[in-house]
Amino acid sequence: KKATEAVLDLLAKDPGSSQRRRLMDNCIESMKQGEHVTASIQLLKKILRTYPQTHRAWYTASNVHSMWGIIENLESSHNLVETCLNDLAITKGRVASLIEHQREQKRRQIQEMFEAATELQNDQDATTTTTVPGTEGKASSEAKATTTGGLRRINSVSSTLSERSLAASIASSFE
Repeated sequence: KKATEAVLDLLAKDPGSSQRRRLMDNCIESMKQGEHVTASIQLLKKILRTYPQTHRAWYTASNVHSMWGIIENLESSHNLVETCLNDLAITKGRVASLIEHQREQKRRQIQEMFEAATELQNDQDATTTTTVPGTEGKASSEAKATTTGGLRRINSVSSTLSERSLAASIASSFE
């Protein structure tokens, strides 16, 4: 972060610096290729802030060396707005796909938990109904073991659900 600020300070000191333009062009090319889009936009904003800020005069090119004149120039030479909108559409598709994947994964986990609970209930019903006189203690211990095993399986699936939050998955996929 300090390095970025130092470079920006140097760029701001040389008003006619071709380096600023070269860096901005590289940022836009990265955006068009879908690489490091967030970082490119942030750097582009910081570079643009090194130019003098005059009154906003879109499509008048009144001061080509002002921040607004540079933005206007970038739009005409690189189709900047279209580039940003294209990236937004791509990002929206990725997020929608990721959300759908997460929903499907959670649906499967819930189905597993439901099946484990059903299996547990069936095991308890079977253990309870097959008790033969004189074996009550044995059946009771089997039921407890079955219940404990079933509850462990439900707890395992449940903890998996809570460990994987949708926000964390989305955030990590864009890093």
